[in-house]
Amino acid sequence: MRKGHNRRLFRIFYRVDKTLRDAVCNVPAQIVSLGAEQTLADRLRALGMGEGDSVTVLRAGRRVIYVRTPSTVAALGADLAARIGVRQ
Repeated sequence: MRKGHNRRLFRIFYRVDKTLRDAVCNVPAQIVSLGAEQTLADRLRALGMGEGDSVTVLRAGRRVIYVRTPSTVAALGADLAARIGVRQ
């Protein structure tokens, strides 16, 4: 293992407080990371869900998470929402 490797991983995990799936409803959250492949990440950015953007979880079910951005309301699958890191 390279020197400083653990420190770098700690910084990455420290920045991501929780995922969009774990976010509290009706409380604004800021997206800090997108854990999706490039094409899906580009689609999310087009909807206003890129890194640094503010979103609000409207309703969270077991399979679907409803999210409001400044420009739209979108329904995301729970598996995708679990790969989006947010800070509340």
